[in-house]
Amino acid sequence: MLVGETMLPFLAAVGMINAFGSLAGFTGPYLFGCLNTRTGSLSYGLVVMMVSSLAGALLMLLSESSGNRSYPASTAGLVL
Repeated sequence: MLVGETMLPFLAAVGMINAFGSLAGFTGPYLFGCLNTRTGSLSYGLVVMMVSSLAGALLMLLSESSGNRSYPASTAGLVL
């Protein structure tokens, strides 16, 4: 068996992170371009980027700490 059942949640989490990153990689520049076209200024796009960055930082600060997680033995050789 190549992937143990204990690795499946870890691999699903990596896939979700990849999916959200790809989605943000498309929608961010698209939204920035739409705001630039409608307003003729880069300021509104920069404000949206700043607000979304601050919202992400706030969500990270408010989430539960993940410092003491125990990983399956099959991930011992992986860099996490």
